[in-house]
Amino acid sequence: MADSTEQASVLSVWQFVDSIWYGTDLVDWIDREFGITVPGYQAPPTRRLAGWSAAFDL
Repeated sequence: MADSTEQASVLSVWQFVDSIWYGTDLVDWIDREFGITVPGYQAPPTRRLAGWSAAFDL
């Protein structure tokens, strides 16, 4: 689990057959999904997630 100093990716997984990577963090997902931007915010780079990065080709 990510602590308060790490960015956590937004993932959706249902029985591993329906797995979607939505963004690098919650703010990035909101921007991608709804087009709501935060002035001056720049999404962090995509982190490698042990066990998950290969599944999502990150």
